[in-house]
Amino acid sequence: MAPQREWHLVDTKGQRSPASISSYFKIFTPSNTDIWRPSAEEDRFNAPYIYTSLKSSEFKSVSATISADWKTLYDQGGLIILWPAAKQEESRWVKFGIEHFTGKPLLGVVGCDRFSDWSVCPLPIATATHATLEATRVGTTLWIYLVFNEERRPLREIKWAFLEDREDKAEMWVGTYAAKPTPEEDDAEAGLEVVFRDLKLETAT
Repeated sequence: MAPQREWHLVDTKGQRSPASISSYFKIFTPSNTDIWRPSAEEDRFNAPYIYTSLKSSEFKSVSATISADWKTLYDQGGLIILWPAAKQEESRWVKFGIEHFTGKPLLGVVGCDRFSDWSVCPLPIATATHATLEATRVGTTLWIYLVFNEERRPLREIKWAFLEDREDKAEMWVGTYAAKPTPEEDDAEAGLEVVFRDLKLETAT
């Protein structure tokens, strides 16, 4: 990752830009935050995130290790790739990381071309609270992987990510996010702190 790359903080409520975004940093999110578009009438994008901007033609891969004290339904954090648009409802994005569901943290991937879909699978170690995720461009496809024991395990193939009609000159944002859609039962004001380690962004330039 080029050291001169500029990173932007969005909805981070006064959090400072990390001194070293490539090694270790945190994102704190309050409750009632999410990135989720199940329908045209429900388009939530109010979670804090940190991103850098580049052209689609420059992107090769991004990876990071994510961890947190996941305990409430839909507590989540991970990496996000977004193709911005003038209207929020026309933006396209992919988020992937860890999400608390069915009483435990799971690996989750959401792709949103027009509307959001969601897939989950178990962490490789049932008691784990961290994972390393990677997204890699292969032609016009985006592959999402779990990296475990030096092995890349495929989680999701997203075919629409780099289609020709999107143009390689198109702007894309790459970064990390945290969200807490569900408030704590005993403390509605409690938030979630997500830790990111070893963020790596590989580009063609």
